[in-house]
Amino acid sequence: MGAWRVYALGDRAVTVSFGDVVSEDAARFVASLRRSLELQPLAGMEEMVPSYTTLTVYYDPERIRRSEAGALAGTVSDWVAKALGDRLSDGVDGEAEALLPPVEVPVCYEGAFAPDLDVVAGHTDLTADKVIELHTSVTYRVYLIGFVPGFPYMGMTDPRLEVPRRAEPRLRIAAGSVGLAGRQTGIYPIETPGGWQVIGRTPLRLFDARREPCCLLEAGMRVRFRRIGKDEFESLSEPWH
Repeated sequence: MGAWRVYALGDRAVTVSFGDVVSEDAARFVASLRRSLELQPLAGMEEMVPSYTTLTVYYDPERIRRSEAGALAGTVSDWVAKALGDRLSDGVDGEAEALLPPVEVPVCYEGAFAPDLDVVAGHTDLTADKVIELHTSVTYRVYLIGFVPGFPYMGMTDPRLEVPRRAEPRLRIAAGSVGLAGRQTGIYPIETPGGWQVIGRTPLRLFDARREPCCLLEAGMRVRFRRIGKDEFESLSEPWH
């Protein structure tokens, strides 16, 4: 376990930080601690919010006071911070988390599904096939879900695929579109405006409010992209009800 610190975020939350640099190590520690707290929640814990390098734990102070009255040597925030520190000192099982297989996401990188593929190829001085090869050669970490429900911010891409966002965002990007921005890749879960460079589309539905869980991907998961053709795209497409 690398360096970490715990600090209060108001009187109902505590944040665990694993540094200020976005990295696979930090993301793995965030995912592992979150998994540990899912399996063995702290008293009074209500919600966890993961980010690139932090995990924020929200709690109910009154529930903690009632259940841990004999153990409160200071404030409730102090108790939560110490409980998280003890959990980290004991170690969280990052190795077990790493053994979980990545989620496979099929992507068609052809024609209208990939309006910016040639732009990315030109910017990076690569062929379109090389862009696809590099994009499908990495196992990505889902850092967080945001922007719209179900949108996964994932990284890091191969450094040769680092590209800026579009100078002029599109007003409509189709659901399932796979994009690049900086050294991150993401998937638009619903039709929405956006400025990422779109290089493909997946037939999988990233967000469905009627499904449980509603998001296909969650922070901490690992993802691999698999290249498919238009015929397989059609066969895998999920109908809207």
